[in-house]
Amino acid sequence: AFNVSFQRTIRVPDDGKARSLPPGLGTFPLAQLDDGSVALPMYQAEAMWMLFDCRARSAFAVKI
Repeated sequence: AFNVSFQRTIRVPDDGKARSLPPGLGTFPLAQLDDGSVALPMYQAEAMWMLFDCRARSAFAVKI
């Protein structure tokens, strides 16, 4: 199984410096739309990072 979660986090400065991963502040909710697609509602000022989790020893390709 392969899972992706979208973690709410703090914004970090875009100054070119290497930084550690900011803390996760919970997951963003996903909303299923009438046409079957999924939307991730967030404000422009919010930030997120994506958590990829694969428990099986299988290869997966992710296109973003």
